[in-house]
Amino acid sequence: MNILVVSVLCVISVTAIADPLLGLPVMPIPADNRQNPEKIALGKKLFHDPRFSTTRSVSCASCHQSSKAFTDGLEKAMGIKGAIGVRNTPTLLNVGFFEQLFLDGREPSLEKQALKPILNRIEHGFSDLKSIIKIITT
Repeated sequence: MNILVVSVLCVISVTAIADPLLGLPVMPIPADNRQNPEKIALGKKLFHDPRFSTTRSVSCASCHQSSKAFTDGLEKAMGIKGAIGVRNTPTLLNVGFFEQLFLDGREPSLEKQALKPILNRIEHGFSDLKSIIKIITT
């Protein structure tokens, strides 16, 4: 399961490169989880993979569209079967620098946060990680 989270985070983190003109520090990369081209490519593939929704119709990229600053531009996010969420889709730009995630700040870990939409009945529709592991291993 960690490969899914690691791969998705690799894709997300490449958008937040250190830029002295913007005042961004160097992106902190965990010593035990270094990036490499293979992880980045896998993350991009998983990010766009609709198998990670119970209807096989929604991927992470469905709501986090690069053409819309990694949001969907909607007032409230749309999930599986046209279900409407309670909040809008937050941007993923510079998310690696965030100390609290979700609008209410309930998740301090980007790795753990990445699983929440997949396990949300409206967003991706899965109720447990067993189904996700099966997708990854088949």
